[in-house]
Amino acid sequence: MPADEELRHVPIADLVGRLQSASSPEDSSPYFAEIIRRFEPLLRKAWRRVPWIDYADFAQDAFMRLFRSLPRLKVPAAFPGFFHAIMLSVVADLWRHRSEEEPLSDSLAEILAAVEEATQSELVLRSYAELLDEPERTIVLLDLIEGCSSEEIAARLGWTAGGVRSAKSRALRQLRKQIEAEADALEKNHRR
Repeated sequence: MPADEELRHVPIADLVGRLQSASSPEDSSPYFAEIIRRFEPLLRKAWRRVPWIDYADFAQDAFMRLFRSLPRLKVPAAFPGFFHAIMLSVVADLWRHRSEEEPLSDSLAEILAAVEEATQSELVLRSYAELLDEPERTIVLLDLIEGCSSEEIAARLGWTAGGVRSAKSRALRQLRKQIEAEADALEKNHRR
């Protein structure tokens, strides 16, 4: 069984592939746990659009749907989009059920667009930022998700702003290289 820390650096496509090929629930448990760790923050953002339901119930529904549907995922590198679609379906189902009880003030399309806007870029970024070592991961997430300036990040980390900019540049090069490698793999897989 792999150590939790080891799994933090496994690309999502490899992690999903390992999960799909696990021979028993015990073997798959650490992979499930790592996927939940990585993607749970996005569920919280989506849940904010359905505040009448308890978060634990919302998360359980989303992850149960995800893991029941996972055998249908043929390309593990497509997992972030697969997860995103399931998350949106949970939100849509909850709003449809609610609209049966009372009229909606917004259309379902507007609600789903708001969830999409709140989660799409973070979904992609989180999927790849997990591949970075600390402190680059922290710098990228603070910059691109929280919108902190180099000076603010430097103050938090006790670095210089120039050091933060250099680390961010290195991290973005690493991410670009990983994304290109996965895109090449997807294209090769598609040609088969």
